[in-house]
Amino acid sequence: MNNLEKIKTDFIGLNTTYATVNNKEIRRVYLDSTASTLMMKAAYKAMESFYDHYANTHSLLYFSAKISTREYHWAHDRVLSFLKADPNDYTCFFTGSGTTAGINRLAR
Repeated sequence: MNNLEKIKTDFIGLNTTYATVNNKEIRRVYLDSTASTLMMKAAYKAMESFYDHYANTHSLLYFSAKISTREYHWAHDRVLSFLKADPNDYTCFFTGSGTTAGINRLAR
């Protein structure tokens, strides 16, 4: 299995089925990734180990905030590394929820 095939099978909920009004089972077809992308199992596992420390970032007053800030910067660094983008030339920022939030942030 190549990497693209592995990625395709890593999304949570793709194999979910629903019963139609005539009791036929149909597999989920998800076409709304612009608004809310399905979570990947790898991301879920990473977040699951983090939830005990979840806190506001950029506060250094308590341990969980320090951990959150460290992980926040780690995530940005990982994105830049994945894209082979030199952090001296490029920046990474997370927009929040959906494409609209990203466009609004850039506009401001």
